[in-house]
Amino acid sequence: MKAMLYKARESVAVLAILALILAPVSALCQTVAERDMSGVAGLNISPGAAQAGAAGAFGSVATDVFSLHYNPAGSVNAGRYAVGLMHHEWIADVRSEYFAFVWKPDKVAVGVSLLYNSVGDIERRSDIPTPEPLSIFDAQDMVAGLTAGFHISPEFSIGLTAKVIYERIDVSSGTAVALDIGGYYEFLPNVHVGMAASNLGSKMKLKSQEDDLPSVVRAGGSYEYRTFRFGVDIVTPTDDQPHFHVGAENVISDILTLRAGYASGYDIRDFAFGFGVRHEFASIDYAYTPIGSDLGDSHRFSLTLTWR
Repeated sequence: MKAMLYKARESVAVLAILALILAPVSALCQTVAERDMSGVAGLNISPGAAQAGAAGAFGSVATDVFSLHYNPAGSVNAGRYAVGLMHHEWIADVRSEYFAFVWKPDKVAVGVSLLYNSVGDIERRSDIPTPEPLSIFDAQDMVAGLTAGFHISPEFSIGLTAKVIYERIDVSSGTAVALDIGGYYEFLPNVHVGMAASNLGSKMKLKSQEDDLPSVVRAGGSYEYRTFRFGVDIVTPTDDQPHFHVGAENVISDILTLRAGYASGYDIRDFAFGFGVRHEFASIDYAYTPIGSDLGDSHRFSLTLTWR
């Protein structure tokens, strides 16, 4: 009887968290035709080479230190101490750096994260074409986050992240605040599901222009069988159509993991590939994403240190 009551309370908690995630999203979402593109494009650059190597298919059920970006509820599974570092080289000389740290003394996890994006040598031109640009400028944005994750039960966890966002383009700059909320549930010992809403917050204002943040909802799950894991995510931005992500990884040996995935609905990317090398508490991961339209390729490198 007690077990049945416990399960009933847990089901109510799961439904309540889903309602908390969906309520602010419903208030923010409009049709794509009714909205302009969002600002702070750097928020769309996701860290974590392990997730990127599977085309982001494990985003909503991320369980390592990079879950601070994808789903803060996964922070409770990152380890007692966990550190994550990433370097990302993207198109048009865009560079991204990411740092994350998680500490989980008991049933509560606390995390901090910092994402920095930069692009230089942007040409300023007038309406009249000229052989040379009028001048050169750069753009930067930085996102600092504070995360708290909670074990509601051995199978169910929730997480919240409060973020401060700074953006500078040439001599104009602005700040915004945002909130991420997520839930993670172990449906079966080898089946996990997760859902998260990210970048729910204020507008970014640069001079007289105000832009919405690129809010996004991720929902998906993963299935594990021995050394193989398969994942599916549906990613729904408020300024674009939904995207479908599918990916897989397989542990080839004690130290090597291979990954591949596919993401639909994007103009310039679809397939992704990657691998990871792990030894004791350290893991080095790499992800490669071909970019269409002759824009180059995307390379992510990340280092994860975990002490259980």
